[in-house]
Formats: sequence, C-alpha cells, structure tokens
Amino acid sequence: MKRLRLHSVLTLVAIVANATVANAQIVFRTELKEKYDFKTVSCYTCHMRKSDVAEDQVAKFEENSKAFRNAIGKQLEELLKEKNVTQRLKDVKGLPREDPKREAVEEQVKKEFHEALEKLEAMKCPEGGTYKEALQKAKIDGIKLK
Repeated sequence: MKRLRLHSVLTLVAIVANATVANAQIVFRTELKEKYDFKTVSCYTCHMRKSDVAEDQVAKFEENSKAFRNAIGKQLEELLKEKNVTQRLKDVKGLPREDPKREAVEEQVKKEFHEALEKLEAMKCPEGGTYKEALQKAKIDGIKLK
C-alpha cells in the first residue's frame, strides 16, 4: 500500500513538474482578468476543445492542441501575427522574474495584447454583437465573471 501511494505521489509530481503552460497564455490571461474583472480565464477562451474539432482533425489536435484556435483565438492571432509574442516570451522565460530584460519584454507584450484587445472589441462576434459585448457578458467559452 505504501509503495502504491509513493508511486502515485511521484507520478503526480512528475506530471506537475513537466506540465508547461504557454508563456503567452499567462500574460494574456492576466490582462483579460484585469481588464474585464473576470474570475477565471482558461485556455478555451482562445483555443478549441477536443470535442469541437472535426473527426478527421482529432489526430492533429492531439499532436498540437494549441494550434486549434476558436473564433476569438483566430482574431487575436491575426492581430498579433507580426509580433511573435510567444517566441519573445519563451526567450526570456529562463530569466528571473525581476530581471529588467524579462520585465521589459513582458510589459511590451502586455501593451501589444492590450492594443489587439482594443481592436478586437470593435469586431463582430459569432455569438452576436461585438467582442466587447461578448467579453463583458462572458459569452465567450472559458471565461467566468466574478
């Protein structure tokens, strides 16, 4: 019994230690939570769930689920495509949080994301109305109001 518990704990530790969250997602989630005062913002705000992927695309989804974006994710990708934010954040990820270079990159990415959000808000949303209305009313998947 002790051995089973030990294996379970070690497995859990290994999973948690190897779990990686996209760098950009952390910055984007924080910005969305602050701007709209959300309780939670998940990956599904911009990315598709496996259940929403066409059957013939499931294998590709399992290889790289983050490549499958929903409507808001596609719009943000288009607005940020020239900015290369994910790579820029990856480049400074190993630096300490207080490092001026890391702080500068994160601040610049936040600014660029905020500008993209401003443009996104005016766009039509598939759920009806504009993205601003959908975000304020949490009609977007993956968002919960406080």
